[in-house]
Amino acid sequence: PLVENKGPSKLESIIVKMADVESFTLTTGLKEGDFDILTSINMEMYEELSGDDNIVIADVTFPNIEYFELNQQSKHLSDIRVRKAIMKALDRDAMEVMCKGAFKPEYAMITPAMQNYSKEAEDYFRKNLANDIEGAKALLAEAGYEMHSDGYLYKDGERLTFNFLARSSGTSVIVAQEMQLQLKKIGIDMTIDTIDWNYIYERINADDYDAGIETLGWGEPILILNYCYYDLNSKTEEGFREYKELVQKCANEPDPEKRTKLVGEIQMKIFEDCAMVPLYSDVEYCAYRKDIEGLVVTSNGSIYYNDVK
Repeated sequence: PLVENKGPSKLESIIVKMADVESFTLTTGLKEGDFDILTSINMEMYEELSGDDNIVIADVTFPNIEYFELNQQSKHLSDIRVRKAIMKALDRDAMEVMCKGAFKPEYAMITPAMQNYSKEAEDYFRKNLANDIEGAKALLAEAGYEMHSDGYLYKDGERLTFNFLARSSGTSVIVAQEMQLQLKKIGIDMTIDTIDWNYIYERINADDYDAGIETLGWGEPILILNYCYYDLNSKTEEGFREYKELVQKCANEPDPEKRTKLVGEIQMKIFEDCAMVPLYSDVEYCAYRKDIEGLVVTSNGSIYYNDVK
């Protein structure tokens, strides 16, 4: 239903090149006609190609959410006031600038690009758990932390520090570095370990972490809400049962408005622990030569070549 051609392709052949080369080689190749389509470009390539009248750039972003978990069993993070202060202190707009627009700031687990997006849940997060430096400082003072001459907060002679697990590639590394700078301004010492993505999930699942980046991508909210917890100690057994029952109720609800309301309620269940922090959604683009006709790019980022000529 998304394409017109239901018969043989108009193309005699398609050559696919898996090109592990530097960005300059790819952009030059597209401009000179060595390639017709680049299925993925980074922001540096985006800037270079966006000024070329012979090149078309299309958004091929699939609905996704990049977020991180805070370990409630970790020494300093066991205090909900500390976790909440970390959430309040983060400036996603500054992170976006650091990443040169490679992502969109997000304030909910279910983003506007997904089905049954709840504006109420996002508004709550924005108002209560984001962009409030003074509120973060007040929470840390209430928790008993005092600033020392080295610029860090201490309690009972121990510095307020935690370790953040970031992926060894992609925007996660830059975001972690910007988080580190932002938290240092209010006296929190965040160290960073960059490791392969699958080891991050293993360590979170094994409860061997302080905080760690995670990602899920799907347009259907139930799949996000069913799998967003990797730390199985994030809630009590009873708490997880209540959460899962609510997700199941949402999955079985046929009425769109009621389902959206339930999606909002489920996220409030997540936010009440101040242990899961939505950060951003990665943005992806493709680029192709203007003389390519009939390429279909859908709203969920899928590319169809059936009508290309």
